[in-house]
Amino acid sequence: MKKPESYALKVETGRVDPRDLDDFFACTVVVPTLDSCDTAEALIARLFDVVGRKPETALVALSQPFDFQFDHIRLYARLRVPSGLDPAPVHRLRFEVQVKTFLQHAWSIATHDLTYKTNDVSWGKERVAAQVKASLEAAEVSIVEAERLATSGNKLLARQDSATASLVGVVGSLQRHFTAAQLPEDTKRLALTIKTTLEACSLEPGYLEKLLNLGKAKRMGSHPADLSPFGVVLLYLVDLQPAKLKAALRRAKGPKILISREVALPASFLSYDLPSARHI
Repeated sequence: MKKPESYALKVETGRVDPRDLDDFFACTVVVPTLDSCDTAEALIARLFDVVGRKPETALVALSQPFDFQFDHIRLYARLRVPSGLDPAPVHRLRFEVQVKTFLQHAWSIATHDLTYKTNDVSWGKERVAAQVKASLEAAEVSIVEAERLATSGNKLLARQDSATASLVGVVGSLQRHFTAAQLPEDTKRLALTIKTTLEACSLEPGYLEKLLNLGKAKRMGSHPADLSPFGVVLLYLVDLQPAKLKAALRRAKGPKILISREVALPASFLSYDLPSARHI
């Protein structure tokens, strides 16, 4: 809700009708990236009667290419009259809905008192705020286009270090042996955990493919359905690499390895102290 002083200052500009102010009430919808703005606009259009937009379309820019001022999406809407009811005075009021990304919203909050509503007129502060916005806009574009840029064949982005290459191999093995429904949304984290576990057992991450194939062959050609992918890997390490797994669990300063109750360790393991085992 616009404060009385802010309302008065806006009316005094002479640019608005004091009886028909678009942003007397305003709110902000914050979305992850620029790609999500269309979804947010569609949702707002389903809930309210949208009567205006700034800029008019997504292809219209309100600023010069060398300007980095406030130019986020603003929708002007009214409450929708429920079916079967007559319009009430509240349905004639327009309000503003700003649609911003996380980075745009962060910029607005950080610079609001610095340049927008301030007692101090400073070219330097305005310059810094514009520089920050330019940097964030470049970051927005990079985030939205990250997938395309990474696969564009650009020599700078096509490179891989050994750790990334091995992690890609782990992800590939997981995707070949488990369905999308069996894998978590954050497959990268699962792959990192499995890679760390294999390395703790003095096994190369590339061994995962062989491990899964051997374990699957021992079980009539299918992986256990009652275990998570990590649980399956751990079970196969117990079966096929017990000495290496035991050595990893006995290592005092090694990475912790989760041992769930669904995966039973051999009796030979239990006669040792296993400081790297985290039992649940």
